[in-house]
Amino acid sequence: MPRRDGRGLRFIRPVSPASLYLSQLMGSIQNNQSELGNTPEYNYVMVDTDFLLLPVLADYFLNYPQGQNRSTEFFARNSTLNQGTFEELLIKNVDHVLNLSMPFALNATQENLVQIRDPLVGNWRDSGTGLGYGIYPFDVNCKLPAISS
Repeated sequence: MPRRDGRGLRFIRPVSPASLYLSQLMGSIQNNQSELGNTPEYNYVMVDTDFLLLPVLADYFLNYPQGQNRSTEFFARNSTLNQGTFEELLIKNVDHVLNLSMPFALNATQENLVQIRDPLVGNWRDSGTGLGYGIYPFDVNCKLPAISS
């Protein structure tokens, strides 16, 4: 779900036996947070998630029988995590994606590319290490802006 200020989507850590085990090995216990157990963890570090929401929703509502004829009802519903309807939250997300993409569209320089937010995580497929210690993921800057806005 988008932040209340419209700047990014939450990444929700999956809660499964495997993810619990890995989080215990890699973070929660080491960071003295074992009390979190199976509590979902929300963060906003993956920039590509912001760009993926609209095309994924469009694909579901247009191309899957389960989604067809359900968009009006879905977008009218209120979110239980954020204030507003899903339509209002989607509009915030689209505005956010446009705000991230617009600087490069107006002035195509390296400085105006969309950067990863965290060098350890990056985006869903990339990290700083995966990007050769860079900060500009290909998918977020070349493909996703065109299909996300």
